[in-house]
Amino acid sequence: MIAEAIAAREGLIFASFLEVKNLLVEGDSLNLIHMIKREVNVDNSVEVIVEHIRRMACNFCFVCICV
Repeated sequence: MIAEAIAAREGLIFASFLEVKNLLVEGDSLNLIHMIKREVNVDNSVEVIVEHIRRMACNFCFVCICV
């Protein structure tokens, strides 16, 4: 799950660099997606990364996070 979280964060960083306004974030880790969307408690191993993803997501006009 750590690798998926890092990949999502790097994707948001790259999209921000490209000045993307609307973003669709897809992943294959349903548990991680639920953590990012605050639907379940965040696992300690990815807590810092998930919080970074959430903060960065606020910089886009529209973000959809799904499986």
